[in-house]
Amino acid sequence: DGKARHEFTGRFSTFRLSIGGRPGHSKYAPRIAATVTHQVSLIREGIIEVEYFGTTSYFDRAQALDALNIDTARPGTKRVLVNFLGANVVGDDDGARLDFIAKAITHPLLENCCVALVGLAHIHAYPAETAGIIRQIKVRTFERRDDAILWLLGD
Repeated sequence: DGKARHEFTGRFSTFRLSIGGRPGHSKYAPRIAATVTHQVSLIREGIIEVEYFGTTSYFDRAQALDALNIDTARPGTKRVLVNFLGANVVGDDDGARLDFIAKAITHPLLENCCVALVGLAHIHAYPAETAGIIRQIKVRTFERRDDAILWLLGD
């Protein structure tokens, strides 16, 4: 049917992501099947990790935001670790970048949240930092995953 379906299992939940031609899909995103480049899991009480691997674009980052929902987090989850250490982050067209920023600004799970970005160059972190400023979300970039977790736990 031309759609890619993927299942992710976290410690507390399982959810499915279907990509390609679904209602509500961004007008900027291609309507073709895509390879999922991320995994979402609850790594500690109150911390969700979005881990990227392989070639990752702004389109992929927007898809990961679509996959994050209240069901993937326990009540009170207000910390997100976004791990790019295993990813090759690439730029996209302006439309995909704008779509990502719009989703980050409006995503309900990110309200009053702290977000730690790991292994992301400034040029690719800038859109998430911009969304954080607009939404008044604490966003910080780290080189090491352990440092990011300590910051999230301390905040």
